[in-house]
Amino acid sequence: MPRKSIVVFSGTGAQGFSVVNALMQHGKYRIRAVAKSTDNRKALLLRGKGTELVRAKLDDLEACKTAVKDAYGVFLVTNFWEHHDEEREFQQGKNVVDACIEGGVKHLVFSGQENVLKRSGYSCPHFDAKGRLEDYIQQTLPSTMNWTIIRMPFYFNNFLTANKPTASSDGTKMVEIPMGNCPLPGIDVRDVGRCVVTILDDPETYAQRVLGLAGGIHSVQEYCDILNKHLAPLVFKDGKQSLKRYAILPYPGGVEMASMFQFYQEGIERSVEITKKLNPKVCSFETFVQNHKKELSML
Repeated sequence: MPRKSIVVFSGTGAQGFSVVNALMQHGKYRIRAVAKSTDNRKALLLRGKGTELVRAKLDDLEACKTAVKDAYGVFLVTNFWEHHDEEREFQQGKNVVDACIEGGVKHLVFSGQENVLKRSGYSCPHFDAKGRLEDYIQQTLPSTMNWTIIRMPFYFNNFLTANKPTASSDGTKMVEIPMGNCPLPGIDVRDVGRCVVTILDDPETYAQRVLGLAGGIHSVQEYCDILNKHLAPLVFKDGKQSLKRYAILPYPGGVEMASMFQFYQEGIERSVEITKKLNPKVCSFETFVQNHKKELSML
């Protein structure tokens, strides 16, 4: 019997690449990775390991239909940050969902988020587009088609990139994440792939569910405490960043990200317990720091 095919959209992105790698390690499915470019380093790496690469843009409905042809399952993640356009992100996701329906896909796993505007009354476009897509999936998919929605938290990986600590005049590393004393769920994005594989393997348990993922849940001070424990003599402190100041920082998306952190402060449902069932090896923030000690020490 031929193996079932799983199509991974944005297969060379952070989440998609994790899913493709987990599927390759699993060995049960044939894998088709969809990307807007099929000749970059990640794409060549995946092709070299036997993954089928398909070049397609999510704006193109017909290309999406071709990409999901004969697929059993699809993993979909959309990327607001490519264009900063909520309506375009929603339409891109809708194109894939519609292609899945027409193509007879049996299980769609979507990386969604809450609709902040609907829930809290202010906009956070990169969440709102995904929230609207969640509604579209739940309202539109036929009863014969399984869906599962996963909701990601803050990435631990952001400590190395977008939210890396900044050095003060005395050398102290300031963590400028505007959460006050509120808990911030987080995960190593590389752990999402194993979660998706478990969902695809066990639709009876995970179909028609919304699952909030997390590898750990800590306040900013607790994140600093863990960094201090493993990276001494470096000293990390909570920079007590405010939402208002964060919104005016000189980089694209400051207002957008401030809205996200405001929503995080209100409390989001992410579960370490559920995530460990999906991926027993999901790493804690402490493990993440140990795994990236060299990079974090050089910040």
